[in-house]
Amino acid sequence: MRWSLSDLWHGTLSTSTLKWLVLGSLVGMACGIAAFLFYLGIDVGMHVLQGTLANYHADMPAGEHRLLDRDRDSGPFRPLLLLCVLFAGGLAAGILTHAFAPAARGAGNDAAIDAYHRGRGRIPFKTTVVKFFASIATLGSGGSAGKEGPIAMIGSGLASLFASRIHLTGRDRRILLAAGIGAGVAALFRAPLAGAIFAAEVLYADSEMESDVIIPSFISAIIGFVTFGMLEHTIYVGGESGAFATLFATPDHLAFSVHNAAHLIGYLLIGLGIVIAARLYIITVRSAEQGFAALTIPAWLKPAIGATAAGCIGLALFYGAQWSQISLPEPFSHHSVLGVLGSGYGVLQQALMSPAELTPELKAALVGLLLCVAFGKMITTACTVSAGGSGGLFGPSMVIGGCVGGAIGIALSGLPIAPPPAACVIMGMAGFFSCAYRTPIAALLMVSELTGNYELLLPAMWVCALTFLAGNRWSIVTTQVPSPVHSPAHSGHFFNDILAGIRVHEVFDPLRPTRVLHPDSSIDDCKQLVTESQQTVYPVVDQQGHLTGIFNMNDLRSFLYNEHLGLVAVADDLATKDIIVIRPQDTLASAMRRFTVKNLEELPVIEEREDGRRKFLGLLGRRQVIAHYNTVVDNLRRKRADDGYDTPGSIT
Repeated sequence: MRWSLSDLWHGTLSTSTLKWLVLGSLVGMACGIAAFLFYLGIDVGMHVLQGTLANYHADMPAGEHRLLDRDRDSGPFRPLLLLCVLFAGGLAAGILTHAFAPAARGAGNDAAIDAYHRGRGRIPFKTTVVKFFASIATLGSGGSAGKEGPIAMIGSGLASLFASRIHLTGRDRRILLAAGIGAGVAALFRAPLAGAIFAAEVLYADSEMESDVIIPSFISAIIGFVTFGMLEHTIYVGGESGAFATLFATPDHLAFSVHNAAHLIGYLLIGLGIVIAARLYIITVRSAEQGFAALTIPAWLKPAIGATAAGCIGLALFYGAQWSQISLPEPFSHHSVLGVLGSGYGVLQQALMSPAELTPELKAALVGLLLCVAFGKMITTACTVSAGGSGGLFGPSMVIGGCVGGAIGIALSGLPIAPPPAACVIMGMAGFFSCAYRTPIAALLMVSELTGNYELLLPAMWVCALTFLAGNRWSIVTTQVPSPVHSPAHSGHFFNDILAGIRVHEVFDPLRPTRVLHPDSSIDDCKQLVTESQQTVYPVVDQQGHLTGIFNMNDLRSFLYNEHLGLVAVADDLATKDIIVIRPQDTLASAMRRFTVKNLEELPVIEEREDGRRKFLGLLGRRQVIAHYNTVVDNLRRKRADDGYDTPGSIT
């Protein structure tokens, strides 16, 4: 027997294990390559636009180096040229998205999640390509945004293209789309486990996960992470850039132990501060969206205006810090406040390595600097992304959370409840991510993988749980739905046919009075029964109680206007023998379907005999069935409320 390549391929896809191993690996590889090209494009953009033109070199985290910025020019910083670069980057992004793919504007996470829930896992490939280049223009020019939104949309777009080409079902296409999100995030942030869990968790605002997504995301995240790392090791000269390394370096001796249980109070205060900051961030972004939407200028120009406004805010903070002449501890400098532009990860790295012992003056200065960066980052990100610039909101979330957590930790230092400042930075990152994105598990895993520090899992669990609960469904992702029950992707999956579980005999009352006629009853008897009875159908039953036919008012009407026919006809003549009946063991769902066949209000209930005859038991009314259904639903709702599922304080 000869096998073709097509037969082999479809045979592979017919087995669930092989299918997701193959599809997950292919999508992971594609996303890993795309993530690296995206990373390289931003690197080149930063070198050409920021480094060469404006002589601005942003501070970087320990695990991320530039390929082209190794020998930095010692020339003066050119702030006006930086504003021009920001304007040009925003203008390029605005023109690209306006002309080719308006859906590529903004963060990207929203579009990918919306495609999962409402778009059957479809993202136009043109949108993916435009997102790639528009995001490089925004981020390469120094726009205040993150990489995760674009790479989530790019990864999911590649997965959607692949799924469409091989004609996957809607369910499999959605799963592969989510696996693309996980692969992209895992590769670019060097966090494979967190990326896979993030893809399953970010879809819902409640404490829910898309279980179908987890295993395919594991595979795609692993392959995407390894592919990205191998390319980074090859291109970035012998692995000097630290392929497979964590993004941030952390100091030693941050481990939590039971002897430091009082630190949980300090972490609690950090969590409360993070919730306030997260809500303020969400309000700022949403308000900026409304403000830019109301501007009566061309849509393609808005990203340039927003990016320039962000640059003005960053420069104002920079010159304000220089004018104040405040002293800052190493490794900070007045240049650190420019972390409100670009990714801002350099400020996080500095906060993680800040000295533990500080004088009161340095402590106050550092708290002020971190809070300026945090709240300045909220505004610059809102200006960049809400105006239509192409960049994510996750990266800025980490910077804002880390700076707020670090500021609170430094302010508490010296007290018995004060954790190490670097640990407070990490908890701030985790808590803000958990609160703003409604992803507590991915948050604690993400910061652990970003920092390479797994000694703080217990306080991370504490902070992520507190911020998730206190966040009360406030989310930066507008296209999330509360749970799978609310997702259009699962419409019908959770339908519980209540009537299918109830039998006719549970509702049918055999003692209910029912008027019947005999086969030889006259037409006058039939007319009298119709006049006196409230029934809508009239059974014809023989002397032994067997149902022989049934008629209604329409059947009787044809005999009313024919006097001669009315004199000789009997009930058996006008009764139809094609009877729709129901049995006591049938379900109410079956009864409702039979009611609708001929728009009947009542059905005869019969018991089938071995000789084929049908014993008449009575009538079942449509209103009886509906009333019973309403009673069952009311009882279920009352039980759900008694169990606490519908109370304001419930998680789901």
